[in-house]
Amino acid sequence: MLPPLNALRSFEVAARHLSFTRAAKELNVRQPAVSRQVAELEQWLGQSLFIRRKPRLELTSHGQVLFSAISSGFEQIRQAVEDIRKTQDQSQLVVDVSIGIASCWLMARLADFRKKFPQINLQLITRDSNCGYDADTTDIVVMFGEKGELPGYKSKLLFQETLFPICSVDYLPSKKFTVEELAQQKLLYLRDAYHASDWQRLFETTGLEPLDPSADRFYNSYIVYLQAALNGEGVALGWQYLMSDLLRAKRLRIAADISVSTNRGYYCCFFDRAKTKQEADLFVEWLIEQALLTPL
Repeated sequence: MLPPLNALRSFEVAARHLSFTRAAKELNVRQPAVSRQVAELEQWLGQSLFIRRKPRLELTSHGQVLFSAISSGFEQIRQAVEDIRKTQDQSQLVVDVSIGIASCWLMARLADFRKKFPQINLQLITRDSNCGYDADTTDIVVMFGEKGELPGYKSKLLFQETLFPICSVDYLPSKKFTVEELAQQKLLYLRDAYHASDWQRLFETTGLEPLDPSADRFYNSYIVYLQAALNGEGVALGWQYLMSDLLRAKRLRIAADISVSTNRGYYCCFFDRAKTKQEADLFVEWLIEQALLTPL
């Protein structure tokens, strides 16, 4: 018969820190709760587990025996959970994409993939950016970057980056801005390292400098940044493929006849889990086909 598991957990943390206070902080409970659970465990065992001295607790001989056994058990449990997590259902194709490409481009096309390949169990994971992906549990990451710095054992280009100014029809109801007029507009900025200098990149061959932006025109999230443009708060920079659906729906319009292509782009990066999966190649081939079919 085992003692209460909560009491064992409190004892393990307290024994590791040799402090009820620090144990309470790790467990996110009050210190008396830890002290009480340890006392209940000692009563259940009929033995003292700690010598209660200041500034630190000390384990009794019985406490040392129990701590060694519990620590070993928890480590085995932790390792088993990690192994299970790393070996998810191999029939799943796990694809990690940014929220930007998922919401602006991929989701409108995904029904076609599921219709063509109903046998593939696709799990789509979306993030505001791809930096949080887990290489051990992911097959493919659709990632923005430069070819020389991509992770995984191989990668395929989905589409190259071409930037151009976009805004809502309410912000610009009639003819497009000239490049000179564009430089004087409320320009919206993404703050991340990749995109902070995109407006300068766009204007660098024109001899023009855009107005210094105010603090309220900087955005950390691409989705919020795009929504600001849709709301008519200013002119943003769009990506050629990602903006195609919004432009055709007339929710956005091209603000000026100026664009710039870079050596960056969206790539499909393959990770070790994908090495034995034909599904991974089928999905990426389908993605590239969809890119080729996207009207520009």
